[in-house]
Order: sequence, then structure tokens, then C-alpha cells
Amino acid sequence: MNILIAILRALGIPLCIFLFMLGYYEGVPVLRDIPYIDHIPVARELIAGRVPTERAKAADAARSGYVLEAEKKTAEAKAAKMEKDRAAAQIVIDAYQVQLLNRQTLDALENEQHEQEIADYEKKLSAAGRTCHVTDADRSFLLNPSGSAR
Repeated sequence: MNILIAILRALGIPLCIFLFMLGYYEGVPVLRDIPYIDHIPVARELIAGRVPTERAKAADAARSGYVLEAEKKTAEAKAAKMEKDRAAAQIVIDAYQVQLLNRQTLDALENEQHEQEIADYEKKLSAAGRTCHVTDADRSFLLNPSGSAR
């Protein structure tokens, strides 16, 4: 107690108040050298000071906001990419469907033309007095040429 009174008399009340406030807001660097002092709650604030502590809290809050913003932008970019990929895939699917429809139409026309050629050939054979009918024996021979008829 005598030491505090001596310091108070030597420095004066305004300077002591100023030093106390400076230590409270900016911290006391000498206290950092004491082992395990940061485990005492009041001493922890005296070591770091209010300004650096609040600055660190504000920086953490700002970073957490930036992290959320970055995650949001990442999710939006992924969604846009997926939508673009889906649209591209739909274009490919539509193109293949058009090709399939065209091929089916072409096959139907070729089949119809082939049937017409067969019908014309049969009419030509009929007009010449010949027939070209396939019998069961012919079918068996064509299905099993090496063996006997079924």
C-alpha cells in the first residue's frame, strides 16, 4: 500500500489515472512474461488490453461474415454451373431425339419401299406365270442347311 501511495505522490493523480487507463486499454507487456498469468480472467485483459481484444473480436466477426459470403458465392457458382451443364445436356438429348426420329422415319420409308419392291416383283412374276412362294421345306432348309429338314 505504501508503494502505491508513493507512486501516487510522485506521479500525481492525473498521470496515474492516465497510466491505468493506458494499461487497461492497451495492455501491460511486462505481464506477458509471467507464466500461467493468462489463465486468470482479470489478468488476461490486462495482458492483452481492451483495444487489441476488441479488434480481434471484430476481425473474427468480419472474417466469419466473409466466410459465409464466400460459401454463398461458391454455392451460387456451383448451382449456375449445374444449370449450365443441365441445359447443355438437354440440348444434346434433344438433338439425339431428333436424330432418332429422323432415323425411324427413314427406316419406315426404306421398309415401305422394300415392301413395294417385293410386291412389284411378285406382280411381275405372276404376270409371267411364275410364283416365288417359300414353303415349310424351304424354310427348314434355309434355317438348317447342313442337316435334314425338320
